[in-house]
Amino acid sequence: MHEHTHHEVPKRVALTSICIDIVIFGIKLWIGIVVGSLALLSDAFHTLSDSLSSGAVYAGLKISEKPADEGHPFGHGRADQLALLVVGILLVVVAVKFMSDGALALIVGPETISMEKLFFVIIILTAVVKAVMGEISYHVGRKESVESLKADAWHHRSDALTTILVLAAIYGSQIGFPELDPLMGMVIAVILGYIGTSYLRKAANKLLGTAPPEELLKDIKERSTVVEGVRDVHGIKVHDYGDHMAISLHMVPEPGTLKQAHRVTHLLTDILEREFSASVDVHLDPWVIPEKEIEGIVTDVVNKRRDVKNPHRISISEGDEVILLSFHVELPRKKDVSQAHGISANLEIEIEGILKRKLKVPISVQVHIEPCAMSCDLCEISE
Repeated sequence: MHEHTHHEVPKRVALTSICIDIVIFGIKLWIGIVVGSLALLSDAFHTLSDSLSSGAVYAGLKISEKPADEGHPFGHGRADQLALLVVGILLVVVAVKFMSDGALALIVGPETISMEKLFFVIIILTAVVKAVMGEISYHVGRKESVESLKADAWHHRSDALTTILVLAAIYGSQIGFPELDPLMGMVIAVILGYIGTSYLRKAANKLLGTAPPEELLKDIKERSTVVEGVRDVHGIKVHDYGDHMAISLHMVPEPGTLKQAHRVTHLLTDILEREFSASVDVHLDPWVIPEKEIEGIVTDVVNKRRDVKNPHRISISEGDEVILLSFHVELPRKKDVSQAHGISANLEIEIEGILKRKLKVPISVQVHIEPCAMSCDLCEISE
């Protein structure tokens, strides 16, 4: 498993954004009040929402660094998505406010607005600063794989764009089109509403859990089934916890002992964790020894032979690496030790060969010879 990442650079970017946004909010608010521009006041609160969203990003990054604990066994990685959810809600709330204020101003009748050139220059500079902040946030967010910071970058970019549009509306109001100011406030509301709802949808999907891409499931299955000792995998589940994935699946091993199956389980777990940088839980569906089939094969083989009879006390168990089979047979008392040994060895080889071909598992057979209790004159076994 990879170590948890501490997002030091993204946190510094988020903190810097908070400070700069608060300063820009103050500038826009002051000029908006002095000038009486609804669009600029709305834009000021747009900037304030950016500072709040940057705060949510910072809080999300800070919380996501907390290690797994009893209440959060998979860590706090989804805090990043909670931050994204907060950002989306803030943008939607501000959008509704802008829309209602703009509509009210149009109904009442907007007043003509005029603004000094110095104020135009100051507001243009705030737009430039926001554009630069947007590029820095997006670059760091992409490099550090922090979705909420990339989202925050679009807030900075949209703020820079809407600020330019607000200046255009104020200029339009100065030259005889006063309705442009409230209309621009409503345009900002639409932009913010669209961005906010897109973030809400994205965060909700992550937090509620969406089905993993089919391509990912296919990749996991293909990588699993090429591992030596794996017959098949099924029931693949992938959980996204923000900063890492958790994969669980059921594995059917090739026929063999339980010890071999556990070795394959650990091998598959290590390979998938390395390949997908995820925590992996492999549930073993062990191969079950077909005892009835083995007993039937032993009985059939012995019954077809003429030198032994009566297979009994058939025992089947697992060794470390092989299936262990032992059973007893009877042969005439007149057979000497060397003959009895030859018969048992031949029978062991025959049954081992049949079982290996049918079951495709390593198997060890041990035959125990017992002298027949019946009269040799009446015995069906060939002398």
